[in-house]
Amino acid sequence: MDVCVKSYLTLQLLLIFGILGCGETPKNSEIPDFLSGHSNVLKLEENEVEVFIDLSQKKNITGKDVRAFGNINRVEVDKYDKIYINNDVIHVYDSAGTYISSIGSKGRGPGEFQAIHNYKVMDSLLYVYDANLSRISAFDIKKYELAKEIRVPGEAGKIGLGEFAVKEDGTVIIGLQKNEYNQEKKVTESHLYYHFLDSSGAIIKPAFNTTKLTSYYTVNTEKGTSYPPIPFGRTTLFQLAKSNKMYFVWTGDIAGKVFDENGEYIKGFYSPFNNKEVKTEEDFAGLYHVLDI
Repeated sequence: MDVCVKSYLTLQLLLIFGILGCGETPKNSEIPDFLSGHSNVLKLEENEVEVFIDLSQKKNITGKDVRAFGNINRVEVDKYDKIYINNDVIHVYDSAGTYISSIGSKGRGPGEFQAIHNYKVMDSLLYVYDANLSRISAFDIKKYELAKEIRVPGEAGKIGLGEFAVKEDGTVIIGLQKNEYNQEKKVTESHLYYHFLDSSGAIIKPAFNTTKLTSYYTVNTEKGTSYPPIPFGRTTLFQLAKSNKMYFVWTGDIAGKVFDENGEYIKGFYSPFNNKEVKTEEDFAGLYHVLDI
């Protein structure tokens, strides 16, 4: 069995969109809903964007060094070229693909995880976010020992989904989602808020809101009420750049927002894209109820 570790792509494509030349400021009627109400929205013309991405295999991990992997949601590489791969714990390999050690264990105590939602290497620490425990555990990447824990504060009605980043000064940016039921539209609307935390987990800046999501709708039948997801789920992708600017990309369109290191909006950008609307059952075979939302 081979485990192929490839270059990890997050928002590189759309980060390139954000710094390329842009067209004239569009009319409000052309702007995607994700950017409505914002100023300094730039339209990317199709002929202005040329992006080439090369995905190439970097390493094979084979033989006795293979561990039993389940759902791998990311791969991290530190400044020593060591490779971090998640399962119930974090497995560490050297640059040749040889197993070194494992970090953490299953549980609820210090250095343990209920679920690994996200993890990132920053300088000499590996930060592992367990949203179930509302905790970020930071491990020393030389000793593979727990260095500190950061408690994610409880906010009324808000839950963590794994979105976070760590700045060079140790400030943590954490994303929390709050669900609100809109009875008029018969949908569940979610708002994404990002908080700035210090190294102890205390909130040091007011939260800023990035977008409103529509994730679920209600279907009422004789058997009861269900909440199936809207087909083709949409969300935002988050990336902290080396400049400490924050990029949020909307997956429902080719669109994004840029915030400064303090959470202040700088600009928005988008590329025109004609999305197909689901209007009837024939448009999407799995959509059995057509709702006016």
